[in-house]
Amino acid sequence: MPYLRKSALRMMVICTLVTVAACGEHDTGVSDANAATTRNANASYELTTISRPVSLEKEFAPVRGVYEMCVGFAEARKLPYKPFPQIPKDYVLSRHTWISDGERYIEREERSVTDVSKTQPETGCEVRLTTTVHESRVQDGKTQDSDLDMNGGYSLSEVRVYYPTELDTAKLALYTTKRTVNGVALKCSPPMPGSGADDPGFCIVDPSMAKGMLMTAAGEPLLAYYIARDTGLHPHDVVVEPVKFNTGRTIAPSAFKLGQK
Repeated sequence: MPYLRKSALRMMVICTLVTVAACGEHDTGVSDANAATTRNANASYELTTISRPVSLEKEFAPVRGVYEMCVGFAEARKLPYKPFPQIPKDYVLSRHTWISDGERYIEREERSVTDVSKTQPETGCEVRLTTTVHESRVQDGKTQDSDLDMNGGYSLSEVRVYYPTELDTAKLALYTTKRTVNGVALKCSPPMPGSGADDPGFCIVDPSMAKGMLMTAAGEPLLAYYIARDTGLHPHDVVVEPVKFNTGRTIAPSAFKLGQK
């Protein structure tokens, strides 16, 4: 078990909203097929969401269990070990940002990773908190991805042709309930059956505020707020919520420039 990484909540949502044959177990990263777009080609916007565990204790319980087992072996062998890392109170699992001028797009995902590759008695039972970053850019009919791994290694994909997909407008009828979260106006779907009274459903940025419907290039509405239920050994909720949204700003085309490869 080289490291522990949280599965993408977006995959969970797709599995919930759409009937599919199978869903991937782990996030494969953001690709050009997930780059954000809008029905209104003249509307610029920036949206940032975070995913955060409601309970840090339950979120880190599996990792702490691995660490405590390692410490037990280290003490039995009289080996020194490092303390468990301090978890920030504002810890987030991921931070997701979409930026567009209506024609060009950037999607950036920063994901927290708990590295336990050195959580062994011989290496001091080290638990390391680090991050990965994945970014997709779309400009002038072309797309490119870049990645920063948890050890600081950088990679850049080949430039590919970008094939936009139209929004399935029939899905807009699902979002009917108005809600405001962190100052962002939303429209939400009804809660899933049996999900509980505190379930807000799945929410998108109110199209009247976004000057168009924000969507992924795969034709799916861009979700800004929902609660995912982690049903593992330590059940707890993970909240995905907007922390920044603006629209109508002028964005220089150079901000979307692709890398060289």
